[in-house]
Amino acid sequence: MTHRTQHGCNKDISVTERHRSGRPSATSHTDERFIVNSALRNQMMNATQLQAHFREVRGTQVSRQTIRNRLRQRGLRRHLEWAREHLCWTRDQWASVLLHH
Repeated sequence: MTHRTQHGCNKDISVTERHRSGRPSATSHTDERFIVNSALRNQMMNATQLQAHFREVRGTQVSRQTIRNRLRQRGLRRHLEWAREHLCWTRDQWASVLLHH
């Protein structure tokens, strides 16, 4: 967004997403939400299984790498790493975190 657009000096410019050069995205925002929600609901599914689920429900083929990219863009890799790091925590460890924050 330009300085002029931020201050409303040029009211003819729309702040909606403009056409960009390069390859268009393989997924829409709705598709991305579907991928993320599917991964959160089915946490044992890998990218290949999520890809098949996406194709079955949405009727569109996307690559496994696209699935991985969308999950990484939404921070699910960090979420998974954090969950794995804290998987074996005891009640006392969780209680100390809850009491200190």
